[in-house]
Order: sequence, then structure tokens, then C-alpha cells
Amino acid sequence: MQTRSNDRGAAAGDAERAAASFPLVERAAPRIDARALALLSIGALFIGGGAGLVVQQASGHPRSLVVLAFAVALGLSGLVVAALRDRTRRRRLEAELATAPRVCIEGTELWLVDGEGFRSLLRLDRPFGATLFSTPERDRLVLALTHRDGVEYLAAQAPSGTRHEALLARTVTTARSELPIAERMPTFDRGDRLLALVEALAARAGDALDRVWLSDAGMCDLVLDGRRLRAGELDFDLTRPLRWRGYTFQEGSALATQSYQATALRQGEREIVLVSLAPAAELATASILGGLDAHRRPGPLGLDAVQRALARDLRLARGLVDLPPPRALRVAIDRLFVPRLRAALDLAPAEEHVAPPRPTPTTLPSEALITPPEGMEQLRSSRP
Repeated sequence: MQTRSNDRGAAAGDAERAAASFPLVERAAPRIDARALALLSIGALFIGGGAGLVVQQASGHPRSLVVLAFAVALGLSGLVVAALRDRTRRRRLEAELATAPRVCIEGTELWLVDGEGFRSLLRLDRPFGATLFSTPERDRLVLALTHRDGVEYLAAQAPSGTRHEALLARTVTTARSELPIAERMPTFDRGDRLLALVEALAARAGDALDRVWLSDAGMCDLVLDGRRLRAGELDFDLTRPLRWRGYTFQEGSALATQSYQATALRQGEREIVLVSLAPAAELATASILGGLDAHRRPGPLGLDAVQRALARDLRLARGLVDLPPPRALRVAIDRLFVPRLRAALDLAPAEEHVAPPRPTPTTLPSEALITPPEGMEQLRSSRP
């Protein structure tokens, strides 16, 4: 008996993992409106009693059975009518709930269901990456699902900050104007629902949160896979010491100059420079950092993990102005993912920079400066 119950539990767990639905708009399941049923039944009961009194007075019968019969009959009729109306209402709401826009995990695919039908967003049986972006105020979330064929975006409103704290700590801070929010992008009205979807995807593929699958301008792969970064034909082991730095530079002509941000990476003989357009807006202001009063802030900004992530992203976004890098080392990437790649590089061990030994100056014998003995006392007593 215990084996059968375990088999049933495993089958139920497999079915739950095989299909899961995440509605974009939060709607409660339709329930029986007991108040409407009671009011309509009582109203019909009083109407039946009144009709019974009228009939009794018109017929001249003194018995009260007529009043009781009319009251019971109309009361039951009112109850039946109210029940039929409530059932029609619940069926209509169930139909609206069944066709409401939602994101579904079914089998090995992630689907978007809306008024236009079904659309496949992602194949779960192939490698993919999941990266969460958010505004500095943490009032808007965007999930980027990266895979070999492109990127899919899902957006959400502000999360509550009371759930999925680990996922909120892994969110990459992005300026509001940099978030890829489009008018027809699937958007959850609750941020916690999007975080629940990310948690379900992470349960399917535990390494998805540590992977970013991009391509450069030449359609060569640029993949961050855990502790490994692959750019074209070059591989960088993020568990070994390396050197990297972020900086900005300008390039163009006297009439038109464009600002860029660069992330130079070197490990041994391998060297690349990730180049993208510079951000069009500031990442955050000092008022967003909570400091000592961070725990008193409402929402996600009140979490210590979120404050640490915000401080990290502010630190990694800084960069001095430098000369443009050689074009042979450049790899063009989307500027949205620059903070995510820098956060991965920041966790790698830093390579120690050994300064070259300073050459010892050599002087010819004729150039040697010899102080006569009688001049030593004068040198000691001299003042600068």
C-alpha cells in the first residue's frame, strides 16, 4: 500500500512538473454567490406570501394553507432562478479565465496563450539562459530568455519583496530607459508571479540562471555558461585568475561622436574587448541606496540582499575614459547584458599584476659625483 501511494505521489509530481500555468492577470476562481441566492429566495418567499394573501382574500377561504403554499412555491422558484443565474455567471467567468492571457509550461515547451492563440516562447529541452533585470527602484521586472535562436522577453510589475528573496538578489540593475519594454510584450500584473515562473524554469534547468546565450555582430556565439565564457573561438575559464576592467571611450568624426563602453578581458594569451553603446541614462541616484535605513524601506529595497546587489551593480557600472581598443579585439554585444557579464567576471579570481623590475641606473666613472671631505660639514648644515 505504501508503494502504491508513493507511485501515485510521484505520478502527481510528474504531472505537476509537466504542466503549469502562470496567468498574466490575477483572477480569483469563480465561486457561488450565496448572498445573491439568499436575497433572491427571500424576496420570492415574501412575494409568494403576499400573493397568497391576495388569493385568500379574493376566494374568501380563511385557511392559511394558501398563503403558505404560495410562499413556498415562489420561494423555491426564486431559489431555482437564482441558482441558474449564478451557474451561468460562473460558467462565463470560467470561460474568461480559461482564455485569459497566460504563460504555460507544458511538456518540453514554454507557451504564451492569449487572444491570438498559442505561441511557443522557448524549448525547455535545449540549453537556454534566464536573466532577470530590474529598475533601480525595483518597481519593474523583465525576464530575458536567451537561447541559440534569439531572446524572448517577459515583463512584470513591482514584486512584493516578501517572496523569492534569492531571485531578487540575483536581479541585474538596469536604468529604466534601458529596459526592453514593448507595448505588446507579455506583462504580469504581479511581479511575484513572474518570479514563480523563473523558479519553475530553474527547477527544470538548474543552470539556466547561470547561463547567457548571445551572439555578436558577426553571428558568432557569445555564451556565459556557469564558470565559462566563450566568445567565438576563445574560451575563458572563470575559475582561474584573469584580468578585466571596464572603461568608456568615444569614437567618430568631428561632426558625430558616439560614446561606447568596453569590458577588456585577458587570460594568458587570450584577450578580447566586449564593446557596446554606452548607457543612455544614469543607473541610479544616491537616494535609492538605503544605507542604515534600508531595512525600513517597503518592498524589495528593504531587503539586505537587494541592497548589496544594487551596490554591486553601481560599482561595476563605473569606468574611466580611455583610448579606443584595437578593432581586432572587439566583440560587439547588446549593452543590456553588459552588467550581467561584468558580474560574472567580478566573481572570478583576479590575476596578480607583477610590475616589471625597475632598471638599475648605471653611471660612468667620470660622471660619479664625489664630495670632498671638507665639504661634508657644509652639506650637513645646509638647509633646503
